[in-house]
Amino acid sequence: MAREAQEAARTPVRAAAGVVGLTFLAVGVMGFVPGITAHYSQMKFAGHMSGATLLGLFQVSVLHNLVHVLFGVAGVAASRRSAAASRGYLLGGGVVYLVLWIYGLVFSGNTGANFVPLNTADNWLHLLLGVGMVGLGVGLSRTAPASAQAATGQSRQTGSAAPTDPKDPTDPTDPLDPTGRGVQVRGDAPGTGTHLTQGGSPITGAHAGEQVGAVDPGDAGSHPGYGDPAGPISSAPPSPTDPSH
Repeated sequence: MAREAQEAARTPVRAAAGVVGLTFLAVGVMGFVPGITAHYSQMKFAGHMSGATLLGLFQVSVLHNLVHVLFGVAGVAASRRSAAASRGYLLGGGVVYLVLWIYGLVFSGNTGANFVPLNTADNWLHLLLGVGMVGLGVGLSRTAPASAQAATGQSRQTGSAAPTDPKDPTDPTDPLDPTGRGVQVRGDAPGTGTHLTQGGSPITGAHAGEQVGAVDPGDAGSHPGYGDPAGPISSAPPSPTDPSH
């Protein structure tokens, strides 16, 4: 159950990686759809000469769209693999997009170094993506251990301890064994109105008288049928006409 609780606690970071990955996939596919991508006929494989713009805002090329698709596939794969892979995807992908943001600020425009290509709208989008992915990776990494610990503690509380046999002859808390010596009082013993057992076997004759006599006299009156505290306990066999049998 502890493992299931930990997996449940890790679900948010995996879900976040999956959502981000699907978003990238959608954006990459839309970049190849005429109408959603304006000036589609002007799209180039790469370079600042590509005139296609996704939603009329974001400059794209074949290379740019393929990058989005690959990021999407990586996110979905990470979310299906493990929480650690999902966290790495969010943190690593966020850092990559922050680097792209800085790169776009330096090399955007009609320059040969702008090979992706990137325009001003792309740069600000990359900044938001980078900050958001890093924030998700860090934030969900902090909350997952606390959630896992709480879920583990709850699963431990729901577990049941092994029951203690109330008739265990060696249990010092057994109400039928006030001596704590493994001697239990059940029924009628010879001449005393009690039946003694030790380790599950009956005690008869002189041994029964010795065991009963070994009990603290102060406890005799607190146990029904334990014997007559007013006089000695006899180990003689019961009378055939004894109505207590």
